[in-house]
Amino acid sequence: MRAILIIFMVLFTINSIAWDKVIWDRENDPYRLGLDYMTRTYRYINKFSSLELSGSLDQRPWSGDYWPTYKGGIAYRWNDSGYDDETRFSYQLYTKAQLRKLTQQQLASLSPAEKYDLLLGEYQYPLVNHELQRTQVLRTDPEHPSFDFDFDIPTWEGLCHGWAPATLLFANPAPVKLENPDGIQIPFGASDIKALLTFFMHYSESRSWFLGKRCNVDFNELRQRFDDGEISYEELRRSLDRAECLDVNAGSFHIALANQISRLNEGFIVDITRDFEVWNQPVFAYDAHIVKELNPREDQRAFGTDKVIRIYLELHYVIERAQHWDYRENARDFSSKHYQYDLELNKKGEIIGGEWISEDRPDFLWKQDRAEFKGYFQDLERLLLF
Repeated sequence: MRAILIIFMVLFTINSIAWDKVIWDRENDPYRLGLDYMTRTYRYINKFSSLELSGSLDQRPWSGDYWPTYKGGIAYRWNDSGYDDETRFSYQLYTKAQLRKLTQQQLASLSPAEKYDLLLGEYQYPLVNHELQRTQVLRTDPEHPSFDFDFDIPTWEGLCHGWAPATLLFANPAPVKLENPDGIQIPFGASDIKALLTFFMHYSESRSWFLGKRCNVDFNELRQRFDDGEISYEELRRSLDRAECLDVNAGSFHIALANQISRLNEGFIVDITRDFEVWNQPVFAYDAHIVKELNPREDQRAFGTDKVIRIYLELHYVIERAQHWDYRENARDFSSKHYQYDLELNKKGEIIGGEWISEDRPDFLWKQDRAEFKGYFQDLERLLLF
């Protein structure tokens, strides 16, 4: 009797683990992304047949730079050809008297942070100094007193978490020239304005929604350790299969994608890399195809599964591009990913879970409300009126 009980407990544990892999947990419940906080209503539809298999936003998001930390964020003089790329963040700041003698071309070469400080008549450059302090980039300049030979900034770190919502929330900006309180004409290129919008959203306290958990595992490092014999295959799989690295759940992903793009005409952001690096990309379109219908009893599925549908999906999103004075959309601004996953439907035809087939998958999804321009960023709205 005791042996039978042990066998039953083992089988129950195995089944529970299998179900946990396909049914969404609290962090993966699509309710988290589909809730309207004002009305306390759920905006999504979960019924598979009511969701479009393809869709695209009416207005595509614009492309821009992620203003990497190792270049000094928005204190980077992107339009100054007179500097080496590595030292466009290490420069002497102009006094008011010096600025009056600069040509429009020279003023145009200043960083976005410099230009905004000057627009407000702030010749102590609080925004520039804040960026240099935030990024700690001067510690990488051999000519600067704070240089630290051992200090290193990962090249993937930046403000993509500010750029991604900004490109969904604000119209594509055009170059503009504005006069500061002392009569100095400050020329802003498209990328200057995008940088400031990106920085604004970086510090925005507006409401945000999040679906899934962030994976903090470096897959490449793990595989290298396995290749070097430092860890076993079981240890490798155990690390790769950690709960936060298995989501976002395929079922909740499909619900969010189809509702956000096709039904609500609202973009959202996806961390396109599955492991510890975070690359936030704005999603604007998708194309899905039903591959086949599977027997729900052939494998462990979410409890209540009546039908399983395999999906092949092409996800379209905006990628970063180099800075530019004026903006012209081109094919290089966009990219796509191809995924396969199973959707699990109950007797009502509602998606109740899912499982990824492709190893490549998004890490998490999120979106953010537009915030009000106020405080130091109150004048930012002036840059969007042209």
